Amino acid sequence: MGRPRPLVEPAPLPEYTGAATRENFLTALLDRCAHRKGRTSGPVARRARRPGSLDEVWASLPFPLAAALTEHVEGVLPLVGTIAGRSPLLRAGRAGEALIVSGLFTPNSSLSPRVASFRGHVEGSEVVMSGAVSFAALTADAALSAVSLEGRSHVFLLPLADREAGIGRAERIELRLPPDHLSAPLSWGPGGLAASAFEAHARAFAPGACAAALRALGCLRRALTARNSASGVLSTSQLLAHEVTRTEITAGLAALAADTPTDPVAALAACTGVLDSVALLAQEFVGAGMVDESSLRTDPDWDPSWTTPSVRVHFGGRRMVEGELAHRMGLLPATG
Repeated sequence: MGRPRPLVEPAPLPEYTGAATRENFLTALLDRCAHRKGRTSGPVARRARRPGSLDEVWASLPFPLAAALTEHVEGVLPLVGTIAGRSPLLRAGRAGEALIVSGLFTPNSSLSPRVASFRGHVEGSEVVMSGAVSFAALTADAALSAVSLEGRSHVFLLPLADREAGIGRAERIELRLPPDHLSAPLSWGPGGLAASAFEAHARAFAPGACAAALRALGCLRRALTARNSASGVLSTSQLLAHEVTRTEITAGLAALAADTPTDPVAALAACTGVLDSVALLAQEFVGAGMVDESSLRTDPDWDPSWTTPSVRVHFGGRRMVEGELAHRMGLLPATG
């Protein structure tokens, strides 16, 4: 048997296997995230009601957790369905009992998720692989990663059970898997399953992420105003006021593009640019003491994640998204 099956790309398994509704599925994922020794930073939810849709996820949960759930539902599940194996981890991911993040956006010199971060070859009855993976999550049970085998790309699940919480990059991973733990070959061409899952993930991520960025900017503006009561920061420093306003305008335009995307990857590129700008602004304002931190802490819309790298690394970061957009526009050589 030795070689992965030269299959035609199959249809994914039905979403949410083992969960009757999307609300039940999201609740199962949230419970799993909370169970992992409570390793999320801050409360799991900022509001009392459990979210039953991805819109509610983005409105009620901290950015990293909302992004991880969106990634699992829209970016991971369609591709997990192409793996024929029946491992416990695979079943748990399909049922919402394990959180699976995407390692498909591990940065590379081609600036494209089409380039697999693992290389593999068949050795006896196993596929031997080596490579690296990076992912953006507070905590996860597994990462969906890609391996190049005989010139074709396959996905597989890389267990992360022993990793501590936090954004991770693991280098020089070596592992052996049976062929049925790999998917059928996946296509990044137009209409291919990998490209379709990427676009669906982008469509689901960008509106919520842009809305979260606008909320963060509102918090920063209010905190500047609070500091103004003592020192006049917002009124006397027109530079700070201009920077917040300029970023709000850019974020608003990106949010509009994300809500009605004609090209989800272009909308995602605008969104990740906004995430970069808002995160850097938050880090600068908070780090330099330009805002009243006590006002931020008491603001119900403030998410401390904006002062960390966690909001800037999704989809491999802004450069990876811009690179993939350039590939699609024919500005960079085709890969994958």
